[in-house]
Amino acid sequence: MNNFLNFHKTYTIENLYIRILSYGDKHPCGFTYEELKKELSLIENSWEDKTIKCYIDNALKSGRSDWSPKPGGGSENWVNPNMDSIFFVIERNGNENTPDNHKFILKYDAYFNYINYEDLKNTQHISYLALFLSFLSFVGLIISIIASLIQISISYEQLKSPVEIKQEQIQSIEKNMYSVKCIKDKL
Repeated sequence: MNNFLNFHKTYTIENLYIRILSYGDKHPCGFTYEELKKELSLIENSWEDKTIKCYIDNALKSGRSDWSPKPGGGSENWVNPNMDSIFFVIERNGNENTPDNHKFILKYDAYFNYINYEDLKNTQHISYLALFLSFLSFVGLIISIIASLIQISISYEQLKSPVEIKQEQIQSIEKNMYSVKCIKDKL
């Protein structure tokens, strides 16, 4: 059951996005689709692979000028709007319609999303640590209260018990007092 939960947790859409961002963060000089596919261990035409290909396709088409024929003849120049993608193309090689051999980097907003994710992850870790330390201090407080109550109880019992002084103790006190008196007389 635990393996199933870990498998499900590992392969969610959010984690795919984070894994892509993490890979992009580690390769600021650029990476190809094949390198990304190999690193993320993607299966050809899986939903993860299709998601990445969609990002790449949008990055390849984003901001590009294309010539398309007018219905009545001639041609019209149009520019693709900035398509939704986390990648920015830094090097175009080969066929524009395939993701192979082009070099990509993360867009700034994707990179900052990754930084925010890492900050939130660190903040969550710190908050768990703070919660744990506050729990330890609460346990320490309880132990200290219990120890104080035990000490008060023992002290109270000692106050209630009668004090017995044995003859040897009295003789030892008298002997010490005589020694002190002799020293005092000499001074």
